[in-house]
Amino acid sequence: MPSGQGFYLVLLICLGIIGATTFFALNSGPQSVNPAATPGNGAEAQYIPGGGLEEQVKNPTNQPASPSGTMPQSPAATPAATPKPTAVKLTVPVKGDIVVDYHMDKLVYSKTLKDWTTHKGIDIAAKTGTTVRAALSGVVEKAGKDAQMGYMVVLSHGAGSKTVYANLDKIADLKAGQSVKAGDAVGTVGASAIAESEELPHLHFEYIVGGKHVDPKKYVTGLKTVEPTP
Repeated sequence: MPSGQGFYLVLLICLGIIGATTFFALNSGPQSVNPAATPGNGAEAQYIPGGGLEEQVKNPTNQPASPSGTMPQSPAATPAATPKPTAVKLTVPVKGDIVVDYHMDKLVYSKTLKDWTTHKGIDIAAKTGTTVRAALSGVVEKAGKDAQMGYMVVLSHGAGSKTVYANLDKIADLKAGQSVKAGDAVGTVGASAIAESEELPHLHFEYIVGGKHVDPKKYVTGLKTVEPTP
């Protein structure tokens, strides 16, 4: 073999060895790792052939996940307390004497029913036709005839408070929903109540506070109890 050809053959062999050494050195070295994909940064690394490591971000480090996966809710507002209804002073609905007192804690004998029963209000004796006036400003809830208590007017004063005017002879020109001021006429004294037909003409008057009957006598001044005249 000529000396020139031998020289080139040796050169090719050397270049081949150098290339092979470089190839194995590059493939056996550490792979490049994206720092953002290392544990502790909230990311998971996934291997991509020929492209090193690629991160899959499950949760950004600057936005911590909520344990339940839902948005936190603000506490519900506390509802305002409802004012407790209280009894107030009343004006005299009609001038006269009380002939039957309020009795809800004990029984009283009814001449009409011929039996012992409770009495939800007070009976104020007066002549038939005497004007009956509102004891407190309010709104007309009912103005009509009741099967037991005859012609009746019920005024609502809010918060479950009401005044009842029964056993009337006539009702004033009132309609449900109409506003009435204390002292306005609601009707006249009569004897229309079947449940009290054996009594003298009188106003049957009730006071309800917070949905419960109370003794009207405690809140009306100028009234006294007397024994009815036969």
